[in-house]
Amino acid sequence: MTSSLRIISTSESVTFGLGKGIGQQACPGDVVQLIGPLGAGKTQWVKGMAEGLGIKENEVRSPTFTLMHVHDEGRLPLYHIDLYRWDHREAGLEEAIEGNGVAVVEWADEGPELFAGVASLRVSIQHFGEHREIQLEGPQIWQNRIAGMREQWSGPFAKLPMR
Repeated sequence: MTSSLRIISTSESVTFGLGKGIGQQACPGDVVQLIGPLGAGKTQWVKGMAEGLGIKENEVRSPTFTLMHVHDEGRLPLYHIDLYRWDHREAGLEEAIEGNGVAVVEWADEGPELFAGVASLRVSIQHFGEHREIQLEGPQIWQNRIAGMREQWSGPFAKLPMR
């Protein structure tokens, strides 16, 4: 069973903060799928997650041309994957997604077969001018963590109810 939560982010710092909150809650083996158009804020979300994991956010850049960056200086390794230019014949991503770190995958909609049977959090980001609509969808294990963070999220953005 999956459920979802919609949030309106009013700035990059809010998107960063939401990612940071998820990073603070992250556990070994977690997978986060990021979906959204160019400029939506996917990398900003990953920078927040990195900080939540104890990784310097200024170390995080989009791995568009290298497919994956590994950051292992935090409390868990962060596998930052970008499928924008992914050739489906390339190997090695399964190990990161099934590993003991946290895999965050930008452009996850380019490789849905990678997530079959994985209890991942799906984060869809759409931008509307300066605002972002962020949709979080995942199985119960993710929704329990997100529900525990809802009080933190009483800042400069609107929360819409979980369905």
